[in-house]
Amino acid sequence: MVAEAAAVTAPARPAIRVVDDPQRFGPFGAADPACIAWRRRLSPSLARWIDGLAFPMPRQGRWRLAAGGPAAPHVRQWLAGWLAGVAAPDPRWVADIARLLDVARAQSGGGPLAVRLDVVANDGCRLFHVDRLRVRWICTYRGPATQWLPDEAVDRHRLGRGNNDHVRDWAQVGQLEPHWFAAMRGDLWPGAEGRGFVHRSPPASPVEPRIVLAIDSG
Repeated sequence: MVAEAAAVTAPARPAIRVVDDPQRFGPFGAADPACIAWRRRLSPSLARWIDGLAFPMPRQGRWRLAAGGPAAPHVRQWLAGWLAGVAAPDPRWVADIARLLDVARAQSGGGPLAVRLDVVANDGCRLFHVDRLRVRWICTYRGPATQWLPDEAVDRHRLGRGNNDHVRDWAQVGQLEPHWFAAMRGDLWPGAEGRGFVHRSPPASPVEPRIVLAIDSG
């Protein structure tokens, strides 16, 4: 009698890869995890300046960056309006956002980008979910950064039901770090449909609102 071969379980693909070199922060390949995060830090003085911004109420910025041309003049104009009544734009912040936009442009093939800069003081994005797009880049400039789940800790079939019952293991919740720049694959990435990065915004506080930059391709 021939014994049955033991079932071999393929190791779970990691949900995230962290890189220190922005040159390795390239477009997603077929074997890449659902998130690639560039581990970086702002200068302490710029971080303190951003932390010290006092907003009378949450605010949102919505812009579109066309293909081609330098990003910095657009960012300078955007921030001047977004910070009206609060502060003049710090040139270092203008340069940092412009650099992140250049990285996103390179990854997306140079197409137009939708840009969002929000002061977040509520829990509007508290549910773990996957974005219905190809890719989103995100950077938390102030406050706690994005939380995420590996595949084995979530039931994807139960996503989008208005609760977090799809979380199988809360002990496996991971979290990005402030100032990191992360490319998060969405559910519409060609060749990886339905396998986007499962994430959420961490609990927010009206006393210490977060500042989050999000960039979408297309």
